[in-house]
Amino acid sequence: MADAPSATRGTGAGVAEMRRLAERCGDLKRELVAFAESPRFARWREAELAKAAGGSSGGDGAEDFDEDDGDGGGRPPKGSDRWIAAMDDFIMTFRFPDGTGVVDRFLSARRKELRKPDRKILEGWRDPVDGIFEIRAKSDESITLYNLIDELTYQVYATISFTRLPAGEGDFLLARLVPMAPGAWTPSGSMSPFPREHVKVVAELALEWSGTRPQLAFRNPEKARLGWEMMRKDREEFVEFFGADQVIIPVAEAESRINAYYRQRQEKALARRAGDKPPAEATAGVDRPFFAMPPEVVQTNSTVGVIYDEVDGMSLLPDFGLLEELFTRPELAADPAYASVLLGYLDSESVYPGALRRMAEAHPDTADEVYRTVLKKPSFTWSKQGEQLLRKRKPWYFRQARYPKTTPVSDYLEQLLSS
Repeated sequence: MADAPSATRGTGAGVAEMRRLAERCGDLKRELVAFAESPRFARWREAELAKAAGGSSGGDGAEDFDEDDGDGGGRPPKGSDRWIAAMDDFIMTFRFPDGTGVVDRFLSARRKELRKPDRKILEGWRDPVDGIFEIRAKSDESITLYNLIDELTYQVYATISFTRLPAGEGDFLLARLVPMAPGAWTPSGSMSPFPREHVKVVAELALEWSGTRPQLAFRNPEKARLGWEMMRKDREEFVEFFGADQVIIPVAEAESRINAYYRQRQEKALARRAGDKPPAEATAGVDRPFFAMPPEVVQTNSTVGVIYDEVDGMSLLPDFGLLEELFTRPELAADPAYASVLLGYLDSESVYPGALRRMAEAHPDTADEVYRTVLKKPSFTWSKQGEQLLRKRKPWYFRQARYPKTTPVSDYLEQLLSS
């Protein structure tokens, strides 16, 4: 395969300097762990540890977990692999209600004590890299890792000799990395090795993570660019099939029409891959995608809206026809049945703000009247208060980064999947 893009840049520093930095990172991590174990974080920390204790122990659990220590649940014993993993998750990825993490609070608490180089290292730890890595090179001092998810390579150093790592070139690691200098990384928490013979299982896990944790895949700007490009093409196919990027379908017809769209899209993708093969041969033996309309939607809604948004991708919107009717006939806002549809859209965590923006843009002459009646706010105007309303009712959306809904899969990962 061609050389992979790299998250590693030359540091201009020798092995001795890398070892010194790794040792300093180890000291800082121990300070972070002690800070995270302080009483001020007890209720959040113990809840995270209890979640770790609830996982599979591989046995009867009698020797794997501490008894209830007064926090309301068991926890992995301190120093065990599961405790290390849970504490690392708490330190590196947990977010308090105000959106900050343990690293942020440590930086704030020690702002007068930390040396500038240490502060710079810790600031980089706000953005750790979780990945499924293939070992490309290994020496006593460092290992070179290729991340199957973001398709970048990482040069990794640690305080221990990597000769003790029970994995070699061609094997795999599940690990979390944090930066310690430009182009140099160090492990955070424990690393889980997998031998090469487990390649297919590892590749399947990497594929799953790529789809369910897009923030991991799209660290790579080129992968993000390809994802947005694939999503743009998918959207064009949606518009070609349905005639617009927004449609309203009677609920009784929705399942069959959406399945027809998915089938057409898959057949086109298969045809592109097959090249000169006859269409019947290209699609032979391939499972067709199957979309099943949730029974509760069928039973309680008359229409379904389907939108393919440029940023948020495709989404299904129950009773979109009633919402359209409400904005077309604003006097219906006094009807509780219609008002509840709009309130449901405002409060739902499965409805993106774009659906409501589109409705207001399509009905500029009636949007204010509808919202004034439903919200009981006589002075409301969408142009001045619409975005503020969406941010208040849908804070979860605005806290999230937006990623392509389609994640490109590298040729190399496809090779591993077919191993």
